[in-house]
Amino acid sequence: MKKGLFFRKAKLSDANELSELRRGVFGRIPGENYNKKLIKVLIEGYSPRWLRKQIKKYPTFCLRKKKEIIGSVSLDKSEIKGVFVKYSYVRKGVGTKLMNFIENYARKKGLKKVRLWSAGKAKGFYEKLGYKTLRKVKYSFRGARNVNFVMEKKL
Repeated sequence: MKKGLFFRKAKLSDANELSELRRGVFGRIPGENYNKKLIKVLIEGYSPRWLRKQIKKYPTFCLRKKKEIIGSVSLDKSEIKGVFVKYSYVRKGVGTKLMNFIENYARKKGLKKVRLWSAGKAKGFYEKLGYKTLRKVKYSFRGARNVNFVMEKKL
């Protein structure tokens, strides 16, 4: 891992910074096809309060560069969640580091496979890491329509 980068388990006190990181990505990644209503709903959904609940509920990890959180990832049973990279670090290998870390963590927990829900824009990224699409899911979240892909990888 690059000098100065390290993983640690998220603390409740990280919720504000994690919220900013996650909210700062939606609608900014080139080629992302989220509609404005969905972006608004997603930004509202990733509040510090909601993130504190998630940190208590299942293991969440931060990738830090010195004092700054540049990425996050969680594992809820066998489902990878909350894979986010700070916008200024997108396409710089941070997402791959997050995925390698959480897959190794899952292996240590005895898991033989993991699943995740991928946005359309991220599907190719996960495929490069060995994930296979199980199904396409169209759904409505707080009145905003979206499409995701349920993907799985054998560890």
